Amino acid sequence: MAGVTRTATGADGGPGAASPSAGSPAGSSPAPTGLSRTLGSDETMMFETPSKNISCGFSSSGVRCDIAKHDWVVLPRPADCDYDYGQGVKLEAGPAGYVCAGDTMMGSPDAVRLAYGGVVVAGDFTCTSTKAGVTCRNTATGRGFSLSRQAFAPF
Repeated sequence: MAGVTRTATGADGGPGAASPSAGSPAGSSPAPTGLSRTLGSDETMMFETPSKNISCGFSSSGVRCDIAKHDWVVLPRPADCDYDYGQGVKLEAGPAGYVCAGDTMMGSPDAVRLAYGGVVVAGDFTCTSTKAGVTCRNTATGRGFSLSRQAFAPF
């Protein structure tokens, strides 16, 4: 499988990482910037929007995005879900849907900040961050979702 190309903030300290400006307080996060890097097909990455309202886990097998605050109503929890439901959404080979999980993508110390306008690509999966939210798609199937405070819209 082909490698993963990512365009994201380099807050992880890797090549092309953003560094605080001389006037930035120690320990403060640098402003989101873009970089490109190719990762192995077995690697994953975590990213968050600049607002930190949406955090995602991303790989060539799919994407899961959790959201801290949203105004939309989650569909009822299915009977086979014994964990938290609707705190996030996922996209793999099939249609996008709600997450049933006992963990969260929010607050990961490994997350890089994906600047507005930034794009990550892993195999057939692509996610774009904008001020309106995050849109992810599986280019092989055409399926995907848009996620924002205002709406979760699978397509």
